[in-house]
Amino acid sequence: MARKTKPNAEDQDSQPALQAIAADIQKTLARARHASESSLKDFRSIGEALIKAKPLLPRGGYLEWARETFHFSKQWCSALTKLAASWSDYESARSWAEAEGRLLGRREYSVDGALGLIRQWQRAMAPAPEAGEDNRKQRKPSIKEELAETRRKLDEALETIERLQAMVSPGPKHGPSARNGKSAPLDFETREKARKVAALWHRGSTGGECSGAEGRLRHFAQKCGYEFEDFLVACGIESPADWTFSRAA
Repeated sequence: MARKTKPNAEDQDSQPALQAIAADIQKTLARARHASESSLKDFRSIGEALIKAKPLLPRGGYLEWARETFHFSKQWCSALTKLAASWSDYESARSWAEAEGRLLGRREYSVDGALGLIRQWQRAMAPAPEAGEDNRKQRKPSIKEELAETRRKLDEALETIERLQAMVSPGPKHGPSARNGKSAPLDFETREKARKVAALWHRGSTGGECSGAEGRLRHFAQKCGYEFEDFLVACGIESPADWTFSRAA
C-alpha cells in the first residue's frame, strides 16, 4: 500500500496552495482526455501546475503526491512538465511543420506526439556538420579496418620472406659436429620451441599461417646447422599429410 505523503509542521502553510493546485489539475485533467489542440493546452497547464507544486512539497514527496493524488507515474510527470517548459519550442515546431506542408493529426496534439515534434524540429534546425568533421567521423572505422588488414598482409609477407630465405640459403648439411660425421644434438628448449611452431604448421587456419610456420622451422634448422628433414626428425616432428620433402626443392 502506498505511503501517504505527510508534510511536517513547516509545510502546513503550503497545504491551501497544494489543495488549490490539485483541484485545478483535476478539473483540467477531465477536459484533456481527447487529443486536440485545446486538450494539449490543458496538459500544458497541468505541467505548469506540477512545476508550481514541486517546491511546496517536502524533499522526495513530489512524485508520491502526484501518484497518490492523480495516479501519475514518474514518466508522465516528466512528460507533462517538459511540455510546459518547452511550450515555446512546440509552437515553433508546429509552425515549421505547417510550413513544410505537414498536416497535424491527433498524434501531434498528444503529449508524446508534441514532444516528438519538438525533437524533429530541433534536428531540422541544428546546423549541419562541417564537411571535414563529417568525413573524419566516417573515415575512422575504415582507417582502423584498413590498418588491421595492412598489418595482416605485412605479417604474411614477412613469413613468406622468411620461408623463402630459408629455402634458397640452406645451411651446412650437418651440425657443428659434422667433422666427426655426426650432427650436434638439439637441446630440450629448441625441440619444444620447434614443436610449438610445427603445431601451427599442421593446423594453421590459413595457407599463410601454415607456410609462415614452415618458414620459421626452416630458419630454426638453418641456425642449428641441420638439413630441414633431419631437423624435423631430431625434434620428433611429423610433416603434414599433404606435404612431401620434394616441395623443399
